[in-house]
This record gives sequence, C-alpha cells and structure tokens, in this order.
Amino acid sequence: MALIGLGAIDIMFLLPLLMGVLGAMFGFLVAVVALFVSGGFVFAMGPLAAPPGGPMTAFLAGVGLMAAATFLGALLTVATVGLFNAVVWYARLHFRLLKPAIDNQG
Repeated sequence: MALIGLGAIDIMFLLPLLMGVLGAMFGFLVAVVALFVSGGFVFAMGPLAAPPGGPMTAFLAGVGLMAAATFLGALLTVATVGLFNAVVWYARLHFRLLKPAIDNQG
C-alpha cells in the first residue's frame, strides 16, 4: 500500500517538477552554447569590423564571452551531476521500501 502511495506522489508531483528542472537546464545548455559561438564570432570577426575600441577590444571581448560560456558550462555540469545524484538517492529510498517485500518472496 505504501508503494502505491509513493508511486502516486512521484507521478503527480515530483515528475512534473523534475521535467521543469530538466527543461530549464536544457535551456541553460542552449544559452551556454549560443554564448560560446557568439564569443567565437566576435573573437574571429570583430577585429575585421573596426570596432570603437580597436581590434584588440573585439579580440578580448570574444575571449571574455567564450570564458564566460565555459564557466557557466562548468557550473551547469556541477548542477547536472548534483541533480543526478539526488535522483539516484531518491530511487534508493524506493528500493529500501521494496526490499522487505522482495526478501519475503524468496
């Protein structure tokens, strides 16, 4: 009976919450990739466009954008690993509930 209640809570409340968090993380991933590509574009093409601060300004701005994207990607990786570990911990709690029932079968 407890397992049915736990499954209902998982499906009704936790699954939509997890899907929202995963959707937000995917959005951040797309933003990080777009920021890195735009930094590469500024790095490569900015000095040729004669920016107001000179070619070195565009060069350094491109490097800065790519560095920011790398930093945000690293933070996103840490958050993804933490989320995965939390889901595994939660699944082990389910197994702990099921283990007495499995042991009684054998």
